[in-house]
Amino acid sequence: MPSIEDIKRKAQSAVYTATEKAQGAAAAAGGKAEALKEYAEEKAGALKEYAGEKTALVSAKRDLAKSYQALGEWYAAQCGDNAPEAVADVVKAIRTAQAKIAELRERGESEEA
Repeated sequence: MPSIEDIKRKAQSAVYTATEKAQGAAAAAGGKAEALKEYAEEKAGALKEYAGEKTALVSAKRDLAKSYQALGEWYAAQCGDNAPEAVADVVKAIRTAQAKIAELRERGESEEA
């Protein structure tokens, strides 16, 4: 039968071994957590950059569309009803839409009164 001292030494050894293993696991977990944090920060930075690029692209496309719209409005105003044959259908569709909008606005205003 083991003595009390032997049992005590084995218990202390087991506690020491368990403590070392726990500290090793904690260090490994801390290292993994740090690596995951760095990875997440890297991906977040890349995502932020990507979103910034997409925002700039959408903004540039919106500016281009506004410029084309302004050009088209100017051109339609300059042509009046004498549009060249190549764009006559487009100008006619614009005039029809403008008339419809005016009619709807007029109808809405008369209903409000």
